Formats: sequence, structure tokens, C-alpha cells
Amino acid sequence: MEFVKTEQTESGDWIEDEDQIIRLKCNYVISAFGSTLNEHPVVQALAPIQLDKYNYPVVD
Repeated sequence: MEFVKTEQTESGDWIEDEDQIIRLKCNYVISAFGSTLNEHPVVQALAPIQLDKYNYPVVD
């Protein structure tokens, strides 16, 4: 996983500071901050997890 520091300018634009990058090795990534699964390769990588019509994982 790679994170790049971002800052919001006074005009509301977001800029990335490429000099401040954090890289972490990981086996799993859990997205838990309101993001959605809209990219087809990401959805495919989750197989065989069943997703509902909103692309949320179906849990019991």
C-alpha cells in the first residue's frame, strides 16, 4: 500500500506531495472510510466474495 501526503489549497484544490510517500507491505487491505467499490479490477480481486447491488460485501 502506498500513501502520498495531500494538502488542500486555499482555492479548494488538492495537491500531492510526492516527497512524502509512505509504503507499507500488507496481506490485506480493509477500506473502512466510506469508499465504494467501483473499479472493476478491484471487484474482480474480491472474488469469491458476493457483493450486493451497491457493491457492498454480503455478510450474514
